[in-house]
Amino acid sequence: MRDVEELASPSTLLRAPLMVVPTDLPIDRVAAMGFVYSTAYYTLKDRAGLSRGQRLLVLGAAGGVGLAAVQIGKAIGAYVVAAAKTEDELALCRRYAATTIECDQLRDDKWRRSEFEGAKRFDVVFDPLGTVYTEPALSTLRPGGRFLVIGFASEDKEAKGSSTVHTGPTQMFMLPILTSCTVGFATAKSTPT
Repeated sequence: MRDVEELASPSTLLRAPLMVVPTDLPIDRVAAMGFVYSTAYYTLKDRAGLSRGQRLLVLGAAGGVGLAAVQIGKAIGAYVVAAAKTEDELALCRRYAATTIECDQLRDDKWRRSEFEGAKRFDVVFDPLGTVYTEPALSTLRPGGRFLVIGFASEDKEAKGSSTVHTGPTQMFMLPILTSCTVGFATAKSTPT
């Protein structure tokens, strides 16, 4: 059994929302999985209505929430393009069967227009960073596309003040920035009621 400190007094839990966590899985990874996958799933499926055959661009695709979005997008059956900065990050995204692009390519207007014109425009853009890539990514959306602003994880000083809210046929969704997250765990020895 794991040595886990309690955060609260004992509680009665319903069986349905619990799952057994393998004892060899580090508790910090378990906590992160619940946060990143639920964020990616909620925004892609519930907010954006991503469906099979649609095109999805994921910025910051090698980060926790970004990689979860890549995996969930693929599981839904979307065509996923993962944008990341380094070759190691791009290689990680390719391991999850995503087509990849280097983030700086998005800032090249001529390249972007030639690559993402007409039917190649995206139905959904997933942006957990809020960087200088936000505006160029916004221009890759098809009319009626959905732009998901997940947060502002970047500390990119160049990005400060660069993002503009656009009006028109594109819907923008903003999730509240979470200041705290409480996660409950159940181990194999726990007995849900």
